Amino acid sequence: MRKYVQRLCECKLGKFFIKYHIFYLILPIALWGFKALSYNIAIWIDPPTRYFHFTIDDKIPFIKYFFVFYFSYYFVPPIFLWILSFYDKEKVIKILLSLFVCVCISFIFYCNFNVVMKREYGYPNGITFTDIKDISTFFDFCINWIYKKDLEAMNCFPSLHAIVGMCLVSIGVYIPKLDKKGLPKAFRISSIIIGIGCILSTIFIKQHYFIDMIAGVILEVVSLGSLYIAFELYAKTKRKSGSCKEKGEEV
Repeated sequence: MRKYVQRLCECKLGKFFIKYHIFYLILPIALWGFKALSYNIAIWIDPPTRYFHFTIDDKIPFIKYFFVFYFSYYFVPPIFLWILSFYDKEKVIKILLSLFVCVCISFIFYCNFNVVMKREYGYPNGITFTDIKDISTFFDFCINWIYKKDLEAMNCFPSLHAIVGMCLVSIGVYIPKLDKKGLPKAFRISSIIIGIGCILSTIFIKQHYFIDMIAGVILEVVSLGSLYIAFELYAKTKRKSGSCKEKGEEV
């Protein structure tokens, strides 16, 4: 088995994959596929419908321009995680594992109760691509498109957009002694801005309730935080066992 792996790594395709970290691009894409599959399975199961509407949801304004951040959820995170792999591979693994855990926990929620979003903002309103005249009508078209695709925003709790948004924020946040240095400042800032925008877009374009967003953020923070602790404890145990072996050899 080792010989086959070694041969694969030594061939042109293998060298290309290693040099450009293609594995770290395939992993997020595969996870996005798993996320989409689990979401659609939950829809097929069709659990009882619930509404998590609170007074705060009525006070949050509808801002159609946040569609930009909402749509970034579908392609930005895999690209940013791939870029991060050139600076800190371990952090990529931590984020992907935390996302996998969050998706599995979310799937359990989705299979047991379907939180549906109530929307009353005049969409879908029949606007087509030919009706676009300016920036405002372009975003009308975008919101109309996503509402038509998702007539009743289903499986809202917890919000996967908020979970992924926190993953993007975590890419940009530097944790001393636990993360590697060297990540460009512009990349960090853009990751945090897009991440926060992705989180807030869920409530500003009325795809989620406020509590869905909060639940998604908390779930990812707890999941990623737990993995950081687990990795650090494993590293400390490994260092201790290594030092014990060295002392034994000296004796």
